[in-house]
Amino acid sequence: MKRAMHALVLSIVVAACATSPSADIDFDYDTAADFTALKTFGVVESVKAVSDLFAPVTGEVVEVNAELPKQPELVNTDPYGKGWMLVIRMANPKDVDGLMSAGDYEKLIADGGGH
Repeated sequence: MKRAMHALVLSIVVAACATSPSADIDFDYDTAADFTALKTFGVVESVKAVSDLFAPVTGEVVEVNAELPKQPELVNTDPYGKGWMLVIRMANPKDVDGLMSAGDYEKLIADGGGH
């Protein structure tokens, strides 16, 4: 099942190009708070780095993927499917206008940008 934006709801995932299927990762993020766009809501850790997780939009957490604590490897192996983290009810649907698609983000990284 592909999780995506529907009406006023947005799923939060770690982009596939930001993880590796063989990487051992751990994450810690806030699941009970309202989110503010571009503010940190947690971290993702691997053997090589610790990175902040930034909220892409402002809104309220309405669903949490309960399987991730049991199967954190899903973030690596299926980030756009079973590896989603949170679902946020957006305060302003226009917030998504400034977001990149997964394909655009992958191209940016492939071209050496995004650092």
